[in-house]
Amino acid sequence: HPLIGESESMQRVRELIPKFTSTKEPVFIVGEKGSGRHLLAKHIHQNSERSSMPFIYLNLSALNEKQQWYELFGDGINEPGKLKISEKGTLYLEDIFAITDSVLDEMTTKLSLLKGSFSLLFSSSLSPSNYDNKILPWLPVNQVRIPALRERKGDIMEIAYYYLEFYSKEYQIEGLSFAKGIENQ
Repeated sequence: HPLIGESESMQRVRELIPKFTSTKEPVFIVGEKGSGRHLLAKHIHQNSERSSMPFIYLNLSALNEKQQWYELFGDGINEPGKLKISEKGTLYLEDIFAITDSVLDEMTTKLSLLKGSFSLLFSSSLSPSNYDNKILPWLPVNQVRIPALRERKGDIMEIAYYYLEFYSKEYQIEGLSFAKGIENQ
């Protein structure tokens, strides 16, 4: 799905995208749940030189320490982890502050060996200033905040119409529309 919205705040986000698509440094995306962090991460990947390579997504908050370890590093024998699979592509780690200390330590070691071999995107609903953790010095300087919908109410109908059309085509349903006057509410 594209990044939708013509609000001033979304225009500022769009202005930053070329900087992020051409950098080899990690990018940190801050935004509330549901604000579109994942869409922004995919958009950055799709507009980068790595767009033909894999985009690998991992939600760290949904995993315990053992699962994080396995997902990122594999089993060390037969199953490669997402760090290896994302080589030459993009690895997007959602909710980066949910990473456990031991996984962070191992990832720091591995990233020093793999530097530049893939693009790394992080996101969180928390601003770094709201979180005291040893990950803070490790976070990239390339940061973008995607605004919540309540901060860009003018974009809501554009988003709603996009999804109405998208799902109408997806499910082959013709004639779907919103109730009259919905835009004025």
